[in-house]
Amino acid sequence: MKLRSLIIVAALLLIPLAAHSETAREYIDTGVTKAQSGDLKGAREDFTKAIEKDPNSAEAYYSRAITRASMGDVKGALSDYDKSIELNSESAISYNNRGNVKDDLGDKQGALEDYNIAIELSPKYAMAYNNRGSTRRDMGDSEGALSDYKKSIELQPSFPMPYNNLGNLKSAQGDYKEALWEIMKELSRTTRMRYP
Repeated sequence: MKLRSLIIVAALLLIPLAAHSETAREYIDTGVTKAQSGDLKGAREDFTKAIEKDPNSAEAYYSRAITRASMGDVKGALSDYDKSIELNSESAISYNNRGNVKDDLGDKQGALEDYNIAIELSPKYAMAYNNRGSTRRDMGDSEGALSDYKKSIELQPSFPMPYNNLGNLKSAQGDYKEALWEIMKELSRTTRMRYP
C-alpha cells in the first residue's frame, strides 16, 4: 500500500513538469497557426509566452525570430536567432536565417559566416547557397556568387530564386543572352509549379 501511495505522489509531482512542457508546446503551436493566418502580433505574443514557460526552447526563440523579422523588427529577430543558436548550434536553418537578418542590417561579413556554417551543417541546403551567393555578389565576388547560384540550382532544380539571381548577375556582367536564358528557365519552372 505504501509503494502504491508513493507512486501516486510521484506521479502527481511530475504532472506540473509535463504540463510545463506541453504548455510551451501549445503556445508554439498556436503561435504558428496565428502567424500562418497573418496575426503576427498574436504569434509573437504566443512565442513569448512559450519562452516564459520554457526558456530553453530553441524552437520558441526561432519562431519568434521569424515573426519579428516579418514585422520589421530585425534587431529583435537577430537577438532571438542568437539565443536559438545558443540553445541549438546544429540548426542550419537558424544560421541561414540569422545570416539573412545580418545581411539586412548591413553586416555582410557576418551574414557570409552564418551562411558558411549553415552549408557546413547541411551541405545540400540550396537556400543557403543562394543566399550566400547574393551576399557574395553584394560584396563584389561575382565568381563566388556564380558558383553558389549554380550549386543551389544543382541541389534543387525546381527552386526558382537562384535562376533569377543568376540571370541578374549575368545581366550585370553584360552577358544578356545568358541572363535571358536563366530568367526564361526560372519562368518555365515557376509557371509549371503554378499550372501543372
